[in-house]
Amino acid sequence: LRHATWRAVRSLYRFGRYSVGTALGSNLLRSADQFILGIWLGPAAVAFYGVPQKLIEVVEIPLRGLAQTALPPLARLARRNNTEAFARYLHAWIGGLSLAFVPLLVIVFVWAEACCVALAGEAYRDAAPLLRLFVVYMAMLPLDRYLGLALDALGRPALNMIKVAVMVVVNIVGDVVVLSTLGSVEGVAGVTIVMTLVGTTLGVGFAKRFVPFSVRATFRAGPAALLHLLRGEAAMDEPTGDTEIRSEPTGDGAAVRPDAKTPVLSDAAAASSAPPSSAEPGSSRTSAPPRS
Repeated sequence: LRHATWRAVRSLYRFGRYSVGTALGSNLLRSADQFILGIWLGPAAVAFYGVPQKLIEVVEIPLRGLAQTALPPLARLARRNNTEAFARYLHAWIGGLSLAFVPLLVIVFVWAEACCVALAGEAYRDAAPLLRLFVVYMAMLPLDRYLGLALDALGRPALNMIKVAVMVVVNIVGDVVVLSTLGSVEGVAGVTIVMTLVGTTLGVGFAKRFVPFSVRATFRAGPAALLHLLRGEAAMDEPTGDTEIRSEPTGDGAAVRPDAKTPVLSDAAAASSAPPSSAEPGSSRTSAPPRS
């Protein structure tokens, strides 16, 4: 605190306000479906819809934990303006985790009825078609989550907030339309899939403005990344020795080199994601898979 400056505080505020908006939007996404279902179809529909939600937590909890290990190296690569390495690292994480979840998703899809009975009892066996729809949603989660993480690491939390806000609007409007016309719980699950597709499409478009990201490259990087992760090794070695680039932060926490249009992470954005025990000032709040 003795070395704090008003300039750093203002930069942290500009970065953090968008992250708070993203967090609020994410919480709304998780609760909007059940709230709207309760209004239209009553508590029985909410209970029916909650069965696959329990399984989604099985995927989301480890995914959130692993995401917290990927942000610091991504932020350092963004800070060094190493866009090629940033994209490779992101491809490895998304591809490896997507493949890691495939066995679970196949089991859930094939034995959906047994999963519903195990999760909620015999009375909810008929929730199997709903659970199969959510398997499609769960397959897209690594891509969606890590694209948002990448935008934060690039110092562009405003774009991540826009992405989440659009998803919230699509989800709420879609739920209202589906329930007004069809009155179907499965239709609400379909809206969730559409909402996630919209979010990932926006995320890919935003990411491509700053790094050479490609969905196809995640599939190519997936097998090797998964093999490294299963061995307890790094999905990709983080480059070292790059010169850090410091420049004036923009309004959403990013900084731009004088000789390039690609943004790099500002001091405030890097500091806001720094782990307390990190040896490098400006490292972020998550860490990468263990290095090989």
